[in-house]
Formats: sequence, structure tokens, C-alpha cells
Amino acid sequence: MAVRELDLPGGTWVMRDDVVRSPAGGVTDRLGSPAILAATFDVAVVGDALELTSRTLGLALGPLRLRVPRVVSPTVRLQESFDAASGRQRVDLTVVHPLLGRLYGYNGLFTYRIEKEPA
Repeated sequence: MAVRELDLPGGTWVMRDDVVRSPAGGVTDRLGSPAILAATFDVAVVGDALELTSRTLGLALGPLRLRVPRVVSPTVRLQESFDAASGRQRVDLTVVHPLLGRLYGYNGLFTYRIEKEPA
């Protein structure tokens, strides 16, 4: 489970997600609270970086669970590694739609901490 707080010009944006091992291999990242988006990723280590590439995307609309057809499903690619020069993690993420091209992307450095959940 993770909570990410991004300080943006319009204020702080909070993203909650949890990652679980997928029965079909890889990992599934469920976004939101309650989860409304789930992406299953193939996982690889390339050089000194962790790479995640989405293979399926699903939406939860109330009790309905819908898998987005691959022909219209964007591919999410994430690469994360340690940046020794800054002592922080480096991330590079892109979201590419098969028909529309690149929809979104970001890259940069970040720090994180592990906290215990309140009792």
C-alpha cells in the first residue's frame, strides 16, 4: 500500500494505491480508495532499473468490473532506479495510447519513506 502526495501548483494531490502479485504473473496495481482502476504489469530488471510494462487495464464502476480492450487500452511504462548522484530514486513514466499516441508522461527524482499504519 502506498500514499503519494504530490505538491502541485494548485495544491497537494493524493494518490492511494496497492500492489499485489498477479495470479497470472507480474503485479497488479489498484488505484484509488476504493480502487477504480487496476493495471496488471509485467516486471523486469534491466541494468540497474526496475521496469514495469502494463499488459491489461481494468475499471471498476460500482459493482461492475470492466477490462479495457487492448485495441483501445493505453500502455503504461515505468522505469525506476536509484540515482547515486542525488541519493534519490529516479522515475520515468509514460502512457501511450495505440491510436492517439503519447497521452501522459513524467520523470524526475523523488524520496520516499516507509511508515507503519496507525494501530
